Amino acid sequence: MLAALLLSFNCSTAWGLPTKGKIVGWGYNSDGQTDVPSGYDYIAVGGGYFHGLALKSDGSLVGWGDDSFDQTDVPAVNDFVAIAAGGYHNLALTSEGSLIGWGDNRQGQTNAIAGNDFVAIAAGGAHSLSLRADGSLVGWGDNQHGQASVPTGNDFVAIAAGSYHSVALKGDGSLVSWGDYFQLNPIAPAGNDFIAIAAGGYHSLALRSDGSLVGWGYDSDGQASVPAGNDFVAIAGGGFHSSALKSDGSLVGWGGNFSGLTQVPPGENFETVAAGLHHSLAIQTVSGDFSSDNIVDGTDFLIWQRDLDNEGLNLFADGDHSGEVDAGDLAVWREQFGVAPANLSTAPIPEPTTLGLFAACALSVKALRRRCGVAARGK
Repeated sequence: MLAALLLSFNCSTAWGLPTKGKIVGWGYNSDGQTDVPSGYDYIAVGGGYFHGLALKSDGSLVGWGDDSFDQTDVPAVNDFVAIAAGGYHNLALTSEGSLIGWGDNRQGQTNAIAGNDFVAIAAGGAHSLSLRADGSLVGWGDNQHGQASVPTGNDFVAIAAGSYHSVALKGDGSLVSWGDYFQLNPIAPAGNDFIAIAAGGYHSLALRSDGSLVGWGYDSDGQASVPAGNDFVAIAGGGFHSSALKSDGSLVGWGGNFSGLTQVPPGENFETVAAGLHHSLAIQTVSGDFSSDNIVDGTDFLIWQRDLDNEGLNLFADGDHSGEVDAGDLAVWREQFGVAPANLSTAPIPEPTTLGLFAACALSVKALRRRCGVAARGK
């Protein structure tokens, strides 16, 4: 779920150029839903009940976790621009504006509507939603609580889907909510200063233009009792927990703390946050610019080589935020070699092939030193 753009059990289209990074997962791991795939080129992530779904920068998809309905068997194409993870099903939006659904289809939730004018998607427990380019909504799948019976109008700009309810954001900044909130009133808060929405299992969240949060619906574990503050930029709602991203790139969690759900990962390099039933996911940016000069070059390799043998603090080459300098940081450097922000000029840089040989030697020396250290301590 891409908060502000992707939500619990759902994701919406992200506008602009997304930032690539690695996936971080935490919480309940019964089916491997927090055993996230490796790599540093992910731009969107979503959490289903017991599975995860991610979008890569090349437009391809990756799925993991529970596969009881083939929900992690992703389509083998690379023209996707948005994803949504539902209870046991998924949706994806192609660059042409068409929809694809797969996974559990017992309620018709993967029977994607035909057309190529869609701009956003959301997947609930067993229902699906989509937003058209003209601002109108479409819903299908399970509708026993009216969750797929979308309101009329063509002034909607964002959608979110929970287990049995749905939420939409209108162009004037107001909210509309429908379906069932565990037998609670689904009426959304009044106001016209909302800029993002998220739907959890039986609760909903909204982000105001001033950076503050609002929650409503089922609040058994405090999942709808939002934290104070006005520095939030993205939100995600899980089964009985919630998460938010702050402007400094750090995460906040609240609600049910089952399997450490509210104990969010440390750091200030997160870009997106998503939530499944009892797990959470986030994308954390990585950088091979160890020298902080806005370009990834041979200088950064030398810093990596220097920090490789250090075990203390202030390791500038820990580009993947793993807590140590290792081959993972070298992989980040390799991927970003020669890359700089668009507004900066880049000078010609030698290829990293020769430096790669030095890297292999450096890693071998470090491994040897560790083995010798263990042997010495064992005497």
